[in-house]
Amino acid sequence: MGSNNKYALYREVINTAKECCSLYRDTIPGRDSLLEFMDMNGWFGMTPEFRDGDVWVDSMSQFRPQLILWLKAYKKSREEKIGLMLDAYKETYPDTCGRLNAFFEANQLSGTPSAYKMTDFILSSITRDMILYSQEELDAIIEAGNKEMDLTVMKLLNSFLDFSYEGNPISHWSYTFESRQTVPQNRAAYTLNQFAAISYAVFDQRYWDVHDLIAKACSRRRFADLWLFTAMHFMGAVRKGDFSRLPIPSLPYDGDEVRRKILAGEYTAQEAQDVTDDLIFRIRMRPKRPHKSSKHRSIADLKIQIPFSLRETLGIILSVSLSYREEGDPFVGTESDPRDVTDFFGKELAEAVNGKILSRRANKSYLQGIDAEGNNEPGRPKGYMLASLARSHKCSIGGLSDVTQVYLKDAAFTGYTPEFILMEMYERGIFGFIPVLLLKMYAGEDFKRIGVTDQTRLIKEIGLSAFQLEEITETVTRSYSRAGEVVAAVMEGKDRNHIGKVIQRIAAGAAPAKSDKFLCLMTAADLGCPERSRSGCFGCRYEIYTKTSMQMLMNNYAKLCERMKSAAPEEKNRIRNILKEGVLSGISEMMSSVQMLYPDADMEPIYQIAERGLKNADSDNGRK
Repeated sequence: MGSNNKYALYREVINTAKECCSLYRDTIPGRDSLLEFMDMNGWFGMTPEFRDGDVWVDSMSQFRPQLILWLKAYKKSREEKIGLMLDAYKETYPDTCGRLNAFFEANQLSGTPSAYKMTDFILSSITRDMILYSQEELDAIIEAGNKEMDLTVMKLLNSFLDFSYEGNPISHWSYTFESRQTVPQNRAAYTLNQFAAISYAVFDQRYWDVHDLIAKACSRRRFADLWLFTAMHFMGAVRKGDFSRLPIPSLPYDGDEVRRKILAGEYTAQEAQDVTDDLIFRIRMRPKRPHKSSKHRSIADLKIQIPFSLRETLGIILSVSLSYREEGDPFVGTESDPRDVTDFFGKELAEAVNGKILSRRANKSYLQGIDAEGNNEPGRPKGYMLASLARSHKCSIGGLSDVTQVYLKDAAFTGYTPEFILMEMYERGIFGFIPVLLLKMYAGEDFKRIGVTDQTRLIKEIGLSAFQLEEITETVTRSYSRAGEVVAAVMEGKDRNHIGKVIQRIAAGAAPAKSDKFLCLMTAADLGCPERSRSGCFGCRYEIYTKTSMQMLMNNYAKLCERMKSAAPEEKNRIRNILKEGVLSGISEMMSSVQMLYPDADMEPIYQIAERGLKNADSDNGRK
């Protein structure tokens, strides 16, 4: 038992592992496996808290039997795992476990991958012995298995149902399954027009209305999963095997109520945005390496980029799909069939993409958009930008010129116009005076600085009340002057074309910093870090802020203000200086730069990011 009557998961699990003689060890790979187990089981209905080097949960007893079984099976052979599963469930499902054991012995299958997968699927799907199931219920199990398992496993399941145990088979029916490889698949990337057509169908709400997508998705899980599966291919290059490993965001209501409210138009924009924000938060808190590359330590984490303008749109798609999710289900089903594409998205899109939405082809299209094939051109616009454009442009599957023209204008898929760069920076959530000054250099336009009244209004509206207005104004002015000196020094002697490439790298997120919460002017300019002794980027003169920087700074602001209330005078002065010179300068720069960079943008998402940082800090401050 830990703080606030919660349990420290890592600590509890290592003690339980010792009790049951498990091969589990409290290492990074061990913790990754544990978190994956918890994820796959939906955290058993709990909401984890990641803090103090551990994961805090409300209870251990409610999933102790499942945890013990997992620990006993950890790093064991498939044959041993099957034996453990059958032993654990033999009292609950005596006939089914007896049948499985006899079936494997009769066919010498105990150590095979298919036998293990089938056993795991059966025991996780049934609620009573299979011999008691009606034919209709067996059909439902077969249909569910056919969505997620290989052909060899399904054929083995069919043989098991027909296996005579004590004179009786489970079913007299024989199932046939279509080959997954009957037609050689086109594995080339979708063309730009095809990829744009998919993005338009998935994200444009006018298209939703014409093809009744919400009603269809709320009536059939296959349609809802197809919608989310397709949408996520515009947020990152995600392999099919990685979809099961994405974290599951929380929904504001139970599944039936979510679908009812969405159908009735009662599901608010804020509720939809909160689901997307929760997904972003969970991905950031516990990033994953791609499944296929997970054994290689040098491989970067999965990158998911969700633009500002799609938070509500994607939130609705997420909510509908996740409303069907049951305990143990993956993030989303990944199987689709040409009939589903036609029935859900419509015949026109099905014909445009030759019938099926394929992960490999979509990922190649996404990666070509960011120039992953080795071309040295700097950070090209990504699939999420195409999705954002498709959401906001009025077009049709047959006439997508309005969307694709933005990319094709310079015949190189680079999108170097100042307007496009600004749009991409907004969608990524990039702030600060450095981008403002670079754009001023590049475009030759007079980016107007907002007045002191507006500066202080923006900052006061999000609740930064620890300082007087004149102090905030002084901080903003000093930050702007310092950014001007930095940009002038780094860009000295550089022509407009070079400056354009630097801005484009920033807009495309191709300017990594030491901390993933920031971008860096020096890496954008293809220069090395001049602050090699620094372990992080907070407070560095070359830092470029992002929306996660905003959350971090707001969180720090709230925590430091709380500490200052009870601090001794000397400590209070020290905290105040940190707030003024470190935290407030960053917050004020971001808030001031918003209207310089995006004068016509909706400010509400910016306020929400700031408020989320304060809320998270308040939550932390309330913990012992």
